[in-house]
Amino acid sequence: MMIKQTGRLVGACRFVLAGDGLTLTEEQQEMLFTLSEEFLWVQETEYIRYFVRSFDLLIKKIGTDTRKTIVLIPLLPPEDFGKAKSSVVLFYFIKGNIVHLQKRYSAQNITLLECPAQFNPHDFSEDSLFCLVDDFVGSGETASSAISFFLENGISKCNMFIIALVSMQQGMDFLRQDGVQAPCRQDLRQYGHSVSGQADRHGSLGAPDHGGGREEVFR
Repeated sequence: MMIKQTGRLVGACRFVLAGDGLTLTEEQQEMLFTLSEEFLWVQETEYIRYFVRSFDLLIKKIGTDTRKTIVLIPLLPPEDFGKAKSSVVLFYFIKGNIVHLQKRYSAQNITLLECPAQFNPHDFSEDSLFCLVDDFVGSGETASSAISFFLENGISKCNMFIIALVSMQQGMDFLRQDGVQAPCRQDLRQYGHSVSGQADRHGSLGAPDHGGGREEVFR
């Protein structure tokens, strides 16, 4: 996943490319530097770490006094059902860690649904919570479309959540103004983004610290 960020590379970087014997056209060089300057790469190995941080906010919100069923579903609008989208990739990362997730959140019953098309409201109790997961929420329009499918199938909006690894502030505002609950620890408040892990001058958040394996994430 690549998130747009601000910043400039120093001129020495272009010299290093030439010094390493790489032969690139001017257009290829410009594309390479655009990608390096304007996007943040979130490695797949960090997906679960990001997810846990956002999911912790949801658990804190609903509390642990009453055991609830939490259904995790990839965020897909109806036109994307059955397609290999980034939300599906994230879903399978979660599925591969479900034993650790259930152990961490033992007060809740975590259930997985691989595609919204498989959803049947009669399979779940009225107080079940439905969490649509995605790696990134931008404008919020795709997320809103994905939620509409469940609302049309009888699920109350108060039982719907969006869990995003990273989100644009304007997208979160759009969803929350529409009454959608969207806990996220990595709101990018503007399009600027700092990779240093510190808030930059735009007030955005950096990536989490690198390092630490699955055991550290689920401690």
